[in-house]
Amino acid sequence: MRRLARELAMCLPGARRVNRGGRSLGEMLALARYMGARRLVVVYRGLGGNPGRIAAWDVGGEVARRIPAILYLRGVVFSGDKRVPRASSDVYVYSLGEESEYGLDVASMFDLTYVGVVGVDELGGLSGRALLVEPVKGRDFLFVLKFYENGAYIGPRMLVKSVRYYRARDTGDNA
Repeated sequence: MRRLARELAMCLPGARRVNRGGRSLGEMLALARYMGARRLVVVYRGLGGNPGRIAAWDVGGEVARRIPAILYLRGVVFSGDKRVPRASSDVYVYSLGEESEYGLDVASMFDLTYVGVVGVDELGGLSGRALLVEPVKGRDFLFVLKFYENGAYIGPRMLVKSVRYYRARDTGDNA
Protein backbone atom coordinates (compact mmCIF):
# COMPACT_ATOMS: atom_id res chain seq x y z
CA MET A 1 0.00 0.00 0.00
CA ARG A 2 2.65 2.50 1.02
CA ARG A 3 4.90 1.57 -1.87
CA LEU A 4 2.11 2.07 -4.41
CA ALA A 5 1.28 5.45 -2.87
CA ARG A 6 4.96 6.46 -2.98
CA GLU A 7 5.45 5.35 -6.60
CA LEU A 8 2.22 7.03 -7.73
CA ALA A 9 3.41 10.25 -6.09
CA MET A 10 6.66 9.98 -8.06
CA CYS A 11 4.94 9.16 -11.37
CA LEU A 12 2.25 11.85 -11.28
CA PRO A 13 3.09 15.55 -11.76
CA GLY A 14 2.91 17.71 -8.65
CA ALA A 15 1.80 14.81 -6.46
CA ARG A 16 2.83 14.39 -2.83
CA ARG A 17 2.50 11.32 -0.68
CA VAL A 18 1.07 11.86 2.77
CA ASN A 19 0.78 9.08 5.32
CA ARG A 20 -2.76 8.97 6.68
CA GLY A 21 -1.68 8.04 10.18
CA GLY A 22 -4.75 8.13 12.39
CA ARG A 23 -6.54 10.79 10.35
CA SER A 24 -10.11 10.31 9.20
CA LEU A 25 -11.16 10.90 5.61
CA GLY A 26 -12.56 14.31 6.57
CA GLU A 27 -9.22 15.30 8.09
CA MET A 28 -7.39 14.10 4.96
CA LEU A 29 -9.72 16.16 2.75
CA ALA A 30 -9.06 19.24 4.91
CA LEU A 31 -5.31 18.60 4.81
CA ALA A 32 -5.37 18.24 1.02
CA ARG A 33 -7.23 21.56 0.69
CA TYR A 34 -4.77 23.21 3.08
CA MET A 35 -1.86 21.94 0.98
CA GLY A 36 -3.45 23.44 -2.16
CA ALA A 37 -4.13 20.10 -3.85
CA ARG A 38 -6.74 19.65 -6.57
CA ARG A 39 -7.11 15.89 -6.02
CA LEU A 40 -6.89 13.56 -3.07
CA VAL A 41 -6.11 10.02 -4.21
CA VAL A 42 -6.47 7.33 -1.55
CA VAL A 43 -5.00 3.83 -1.84
CA TYR A 44 -7.07 1.49 0.32
CA ARG A 45 -5.86 -1.77 1.81
CA GLY A 46 -7.04 -5.02 0.28
CA LEU A 47 -6.41 -8.64 1.18
CA GLY A 48 -3.24 -9.32 3.10
CA GLY A 49 -2.39 -5.62 3.37
CA ASN A 50 -1.89 -5.27 -0.39
CA PRO A 51 -3.40 -2.36 -2.33
CA GLY A 52 -7.09 -3.17 -2.87
CA ARG A 53 -8.71 -0.11 -4.40
CA ILE A 54 -8.02 3.45 -5.43
CA ALA A 55 -10.52 6.26 -4.93
CA ALA A 56 -10.21 10.00 -5.49
CA TRP A 57 -11.84 13.25 -4.41
CA ASP A 58 -11.84 16.63 -6.15
CA VAL A 59 -10.76 19.04 -3.42
CA GLY A 60 -10.11 22.05 -5.67
CA GLY A 61 -13.52 23.64 -5.12
CA GLU A 62 -15.21 24.89 -2.00
CA VAL A 63 -16.65 21.47 -1.23
CA ALA A 64 -14.87 18.16 -1.76
CA ARG A 65 -16.56 15.90 -4.30
CA ARG A 66 -15.94 12.21 -4.80
CA ILE A 67 -14.76 11.19 -8.27
CA PRO A 68 -17.40 8.62 -9.34
CA ALA A 69 -15.02 5.86 -10.48
CA ILE A 70 -13.31 3.61 -7.94
CA LEU A 71 -10.66 1.20 -9.22
CA TYR A 72 -10.58 -2.25 -7.63
CA LEU A 73 -7.15 -3.81 -8.03
CA ARG A 74 -6.31 -7.43 -8.79
CA GLY A 75 -2.65 -6.80 -8.09
CA VAL A 76 0.29 -4.47 -8.58
CA VAL A 77 3.59 -5.24 -10.29
CA PHE A 78 6.37 -2.94 -9.16
CA SER A 79 9.30 -1.83 -11.28
CA GLY A 80 11.95 -3.60 -9.23
CA ASP A 81 14.63 -1.92 -7.14
CA LYS A 82 14.98 1.02 -9.51
CA ARG A 83 13.43 4.24 -8.15
CA VAL A 84 11.12 6.12 -10.43
CA PRO A 85 12.22 9.67 -11.26
CA ARG A 86 9.73 12.36 -10.25
CA ALA A 87 7.48 13.56 -13.08
CA SER A 88 8.88 16.85 -14.34
CA SER A 89 6.13 17.75 -16.80
CA ASP A 90 2.55 16.90 -17.65
CA VAL A 91 1.47 13.29 -17.92
CA TYR A 92 -1.12 12.37 -20.54
CA VAL A 93 -3.45 9.37 -20.52
CA TYR A 94 -3.69 7.16 -23.62
CA SER A 95 -5.68 4.04 -24.40
CA LEU A 96 -3.26 1.45 -25.75
CA GLY A 97 -4.27 -0.33 -28.94
CA GLU A 98 -8.01 0.32 -28.84
CA GLU A 99 -10.46 2.81 -27.41
CA SER A 100 -11.13 2.15 -23.76
CA GLU A 101 -14.12 3.53 -21.92
CA TYR A 102 -11.95 3.69 -18.81
CA GLY A 103 -9.41 6.18 -20.18
CA LEU A 104 -11.53 9.20 -19.23
CA ASP A 105 -12.24 7.76 -15.78
CA VAL A 106 -8.53 7.27 -15.09
CA ALA A 107 -7.71 10.75 -16.38
CA SER A 108 -10.39 12.29 -14.18
CA MET A 109 -9.24 10.33 -11.14
CA PHE A 110 -5.63 11.51 -11.39
CA ASP A 111 -6.46 15.01 -12.76
CA LEU A 112 -4.73 14.31 -16.07
CA THR A 113 -5.63 14.92 -19.73
CA TYR A 114 -7.01 12.06 -21.81
CA VAL A 115 -5.62 12.23 -25.35
CA GLY A 116 -7.03 9.15 -27.08
CA VAL A 117 -5.80 5.93 -28.63
CA VAL A 118 -2.16 5.17 -29.34
CA GLY A 119 -0.86 2.05 -31.06
CA VAL A 120 1.93 -0.09 -29.66
CA ASP A 121 4.11 0.88 -32.64
CA GLU A 122 3.50 4.59 -31.91
CA LEU A 123 4.78 4.51 -28.31
CA GLY A 124 8.28 5.57 -29.38
CA GLY A 125 6.87 8.83 -30.75
CA LEU A 126 5.40 9.92 -27.43
CA SER A 127 7.20 12.76 -25.73
CA GLY A 128 7.28 12.94 -21.96
CA ARG A 129 5.55 10.58 -19.58
CA ALA A 130 2.32 8.78 -20.43
CA LEU A 131 -0.15 6.74 -18.41
CA LEU A 132 -1.39 3.90 -20.59
CA VAL A 133 -4.72 2.15 -20.19
CA GLU A 134 -4.29 -1.27 -21.79
CA PRO A 135 -7.50 -3.31 -22.12
CA VAL A 136 -7.03 -7.02 -21.40
CA LYS A 137 -9.33 -9.68 -22.81
CA GLY A 138 -9.78 -13.16 -21.44
CA ARG A 139 -8.16 -12.51 -18.05
CA ASP A 140 -9.61 -11.91 -14.62
CA PHE A 141 -8.99 -8.18 -14.84
CA LEU A 142 -10.29 -5.41 -17.15
CA PHE A 143 -7.19 -3.40 -17.92
CA VAL A 144 -3.65 -2.61 -16.87
CA LEU A 145 -2.48 0.89 -15.93
CA LYS A 146 1.19 1.50 -16.66
CA PHE A 147 3.49 4.47 -17.03
CA TYR A 148 5.69 4.88 -20.10
CA GLU A 149 8.59 7.29 -20.64
CA ASN A 150 11.59 7.45 -23.00
CA GLY A 151 10.99 4.06 -24.59
CA ALA A 152 10.48 2.09 -21.38
CA TYR A 153 7.80 1.21 -18.88
CA ILE A 154 8.42 2.78 -15.49
CA GLY A 155 6.74 2.69 -12.12
CA PRO A 156 3.98 0.37 -10.98
CA ARG A 157 1.71 -1.65 -13.24
CA MET A 158 -1.74 -1.78 -11.71
CA LEU A 159 -4.00 -4.68 -12.70
CA VAL A 160 -7.57 -3.36 -12.42
CA LYS A 161 -10.18 -6.09 -11.95
CA SER A 162 -13.24 -3.84 -11.85
CA VAL A 163 -14.42 -0.26 -11.81
CA ARG A 164 -17.40 0.70 -9.71
CA TYR A 165 -19.22 3.97 -10.07
CA TYR A 166 -20.77 5.99 -7.32
CA ARG A 167 -22.89 9.05 -7.71
CA ALA A 168 -20.74 12.09 -6.92
CA ARG A 169 -21.93 13.87 -3.80
CA ASP A 170 -20.78 16.51 -1.39
CA THR A 171 -18.73 15.10 1.44
CA GLY A 172 -18.41 18.29 3.43
CA ASP A 173 -16.15 18.33 6.45
CA ASN A 174 -17.87 15.41 8.13
CA ALA A 175 -16.89 12.75 5.56
